[in-house]
Amino acid sequence: MRILVTGGYGFIGSHLVNRLIQNGFRSNDIVIVDNFTNGDINRVDGGRCYQTAIENISALNDAFKLGKPDVVFHLAAKASVSGLLLTSSDTMHTNVCGTLNVLQCCNTFNVKKIVLISSAAVYGEAVRELPIDEDHPLDPISFYGLSKYFCERSLDLYSKTSSIQPLVFRFSNVYGPNQSKETGVISAFIANELALQPLSVYGDGNTIRDYIYVDDVVEALLLSVTTDLVGTFNVSTGIATYVNDLVVIIDRLMGRLGYSTVSFEPSRLGDVIYSSLSHEKLSNLTGWQPKVKLEDGIKRTLDFYLEHQSDV
Repeated sequence: MRILVTGGYGFIGSHLVNRLIQNGFRSNDIVIVDNFTNGDINRVDGGRCYQTAIENISALNDAFKLGKPDVVFHLAAKASVSGLLLTSSDTMHTNVCGTLNVLQCCNTFNVKKIVLISSAAVYGEAVRELPIDEDHPLDPISFYGLSKYFCERSLDLYSKTSSIQPLVFRFSNVYGPNQSKETGVISAFIANELALQPLSVYGDGNTIRDYIYVDDVVEALLLSVTTDLVGTFNVSTGIATYVNDLVVIIDRLMGRLGYSTVSFEPSRLGDVIYSSLSHEKLSNLTGWQPKVKLEDGIKRTLDFYLEHQSDV
């Protein structure tokens, strides 16, 4: 089986590629497409590198010609959720037009399955009790969420007119080693703790998120190559956690209970207040379950950054 991973040198992509290689996939059978905006080739243990942005259809076509993939994992995207009014055109262009390019290449090269990485952001504010399932109305309140909604709809249309098997994973808040402090609150808190700087909390700290460790996410992604799974699924823990609780956990793990200074900032445009996803659909169908508890995952992440402080 041949695999192509867009964004394969990024946070989640690099964990996925390394796991694929550990599981016996040959390095030559994995092509990694990345523009290195946030990616680092040193994060992965193999695979063939093709440097390009997904907006470049000509170069992307060459990458597909090189890899001749059976399965495509599409992770490349502009990932910041908040403050997107200033960068809305860039976000929509990269995420939507880039995804259309990926889909066009999948169709041209007869790819069997595409795994599209979507987000809890497509749901917007919860209008039902948490955790919310895949039937919840889609009403994104950020341009990032809107772009992911359009990506999902584009894949749906392509799948109806081609032989592509569509699989959409809507991730809750993924965290773990190698995550940038610009894209993850847990990494940001750890970075600020290590730098003895205040922790910036947007709003009153009572926003709710569903934090899932990256290894659990990778286990879900591997279902794409080990099963015939198709459809749309949440990948989450289903556990609601207040941002204020993260401060307490990280302080405790660093032995600084009560040390951190929290700087409460105004809420950001595009930030959902309450978000937690149900993974019951995926679990019932495949048996997948998140295994890493929040405090254990934060401890693993903290230990990584204590060893690689310059990478935080």
